[in-house]
Amino acid sequence: MTKKNLKKIFIIFFMILFVISCSKNSEKREINSDYPIKIDTSLENKNLIFYYFITGESKITKDPFKIPESSRDRVLIVDTKLSPKERVSDKYVYKADLSKLSENSISYTILSRKDFESNKNSSLIIYTTNSCSICSELRKYLDSKKINYIDKNLEENPYYQKELAIKAQQSDRTISGVPVLEIDGKLYMGFQKKLIDENFK
Repeated sequence: MTKKNLKKIFIIFFMILFVISCSKNSEKREINSDYPIKIDTSLENKNLIFYYFITGESKITKDPFKIPESSRDRVLIVDTKLSPKERVSDKYVYKADLSKLSENSISYTILSRKDFESNKNSSLIIYTTNSCSICSELRKYLDSKKINYIDKNLEENPYYQKELAIKAQQSDRTISGVPVLEIDGKLYMGFQKKLIDENFK
């Protein structure tokens, strides 16, 4: 057998190994398609955006160092390079504690969206818009009662519109306007004082 033929055999062999390896990886990806893929959280990744919360209102920044220290322990990370399907964003979130933020990278954990939102700091979620006067009254009422909540503004973040639509579909509800309250995973329409008082004494 000549050196030329031997070289060809090696090339073919490695190509077959490469194809098998790729097909195994793609199978793995399909099997795990219901779980988010890992993200690059090095600070060099310019596709990262950070959601943080101040007095119930969610804020967005691309610079984690601009997040106030009081809000750094509960931050959501989104890699915009990945599609919502790859992030499985209707079921999971990437949560980070940035209270010890380093100059290099960020460590995170993947939590189910339900677990994150049922956390005692965010037991109430409200879906609102800026132009809704009842939403303003609702915020004032919650603040006056010192009730912790997360305000998901549909005008400021189009993703929340999709999220609310998915939740409404899953719970077989029709959304006809705002505000929408979410308490313990259940959706309620409008500013319902009695319901709030019963659940958040």
